[in-house]
Amino acid sequence: MPRFVGLLFAITLLAACQPERPTEAPPTGTIVAVRCGTLIDGLADEPLGARLVLITGERITAVLPADA
Repeated sequence: MPRFVGLLFAITLLAACQPERPTEAPPTGTIVAVRCGTLIDGLADEPLGARLVLITGERITAVLPADA
């Protein structure tokens, strides 16, 4: 029985030590457009209605009116 417990512990330890798969970041040239019904930017007193948020890579590059 102790031998089985030791083997089980070793297998669990080996399984936990496996490296994580790298996450794929979107290519830097990719532009994503997100249409918002209401945007709260933290600066204005009122929420901004109907906005289009442009994201390039991992950064927000523009916030435009939704009809732009």
